[in-house]
Amino acid sequence: MKFRKFMTAVTLTGIFLTGIGAGIGFVEFCGFEYQGAVVLGEENKEETKLVWELGDEEFTSLHPYCGAAEDITVEKDAKVPKDEVWFDVVYNLAWGEPYLESYTEYEEEDWNPDGTGNRTGGKLGYAHIWTGSSLNEAEEVGIIMKIKDQVLKELKEKKFSTYRCPRIFSVKVRVNPSNYEKLELIIG
Repeated sequence: MKFRKFMTAVTLTGIFLTGIGAGIGFVEFCGFEYQGAVVLGEENKEETKLVWELGDEEFTSLHPYCGAAEDITVEKDAKVPKDEVWFDVVYNLAWGEPYLESYTEYEEEDWNPDGTGNRTGGKLGYAHIWTGSSLNEAEEVGIIMKIKDQVLKELKEKKFSTYRCPRIFSVKVRVNPSNYEKLELIIG
């Protein structure tokens, strides 16, 4: 009987202390202040111009894909030749230099029973801006150490932030005014 009373007392004391600890933790957490987003890699910013060469072919629509970009703008520019689309890309060099990949599709294709195709629809142009797939190991360790030091500093000050390390900071798409209506930006 004494043993059960002792174990009940120990259990209730544990529950009581756990409740006090959770309460103190919650009060401390409520005292923290959110500082917003911190963008890493600003020191690695580089800028380049990528050119999508359309050639002399007539496209029904143009579909540039700039999904990794933080900020995308499109503007008409008479300096841009009619057979090109220019991309002014501000990127994070730590991820590698961006490159452009383009291809053509057709809206409709009719296939004959003998297996030959007849393209009857409009011509669609697609271009994708890509960057390297990953940081090199030295950069990853450097970013982790930078974040670690900043997180510890913020915890001491009762603050916290969200950290981002974008591949592409911004893309400005410049297109000839005659092609502006054909442009359909793909963001994803």
